This record gives sequence, structure tokens and C-alpha cells, in this order.
Amino acid sequence: EIPAPPELSAQLASLKPDDKGAIAAGEQLDLSPLALERRIKRSQIRAGFEVVTLTKKSRNQAVNFTLSLRIGDEKSLLGKTHALEAAAAMLSRGTVSLDRIAFTDALEANEAQLSIAASGQTLVASARATASTLLKTLELVEDALKHPRFDELEFAAWRKEALSGLESAETNPQALASNAM
Repeated sequence: EIPAPPELSAQLASLKPDDKGAIAAGEQLDLSPLALERRIKRSQIRAGFEVVTLTKKSRNQAVNFTLSLRIGDEKSLLGKTHALEAAAAMLSRGTVSLDRIAFTDALEANEAQLSIAASGQTLVASARATASTLLKTLELVEDALKHPRFDELEFAAWRKEALSGLESAETNPQALASNAM
């Protein structure tokens, strides 16, 4: 005979929150342009680098950042759009010192997420980390940008994924409707 399950409400009533794992409360942000402008801080670091920060209290001390790098000019990039997009996609697939798995593991160890893409003359690296792991995450981004691996097997895997995405778009009703417009 199977015993009756324990009364769940009695067990839940005895639970007490653990302050050690408490999540920091966020704040409500006023999104009006004037209010945002008052909170924005602009500064210059190194020649040509402008830093714009908007700070706010967030749950779990989350930090989002975007690094936009303007590269080339219209003439030098003419006909190279796909190559630039492929190169950008490869940047998050490992560095000279970290293969793809080690790079991904390092991001996960830092509770970080990273996306690198290119469009036109701009390379954009967007990441999410915590305040305590921000510097380590920035070091990983710097390593990816300065010392990319560009592994042949990773390129073949990326190419296969990209082609698969294009093929699925040929039969995806939403993609077909978007292309028709």
C-alpha cells in the first residue's frame, strides 16, 4: 500500500526565506527622455572611445552593456557584408587561448551572456553579466575581439547552421510573409 502524500501546505508554512540568497530589489525607472538624460553619464576613455552609462538598481545586480565599434568605410566594405557578418559570428566561437567550449564555460562561470554581430559598418558586442563579474566578462570580450580563433571546424559548423537557417526560412510562413511585404 502506498502511503498518502504529506500535506503540502503544512510543509510550505514551515519554510523561511534564506537571506543569503536574497535577490536585490530593482527600481522603477522613469523612461521619459529628460529623466533618462539626467541619469546618463558620458566620459572619454582612451583616444576615440566614448563611454555612456545609465545606472539603475536592478535585480541580482545585472549589468547590460553594448560595445559598438565602427569599422572601415563604405568603400572598403563594399561587397564584404557577408564576410563581415561571418567574421562577427565567429568571434564568440573561441579565442586563441580558449576553444569554443572553454570560452562558453568561462562566460557561464561569470554568469554572462554574449552576442556579437555586425551590420553595415558597425560591429556590436552585447553582453549581460553581474556587477561582480563585469570586469571578467569584459576581459573575455576583449580577448574575443583581439585574439579570435577562427577555427576551420567552427567555421564549417557556423556555415552549416547559417545554411540550415536560410533553408528553414524558405518554408517558414512568417519569413515568407515578411519577404512578400
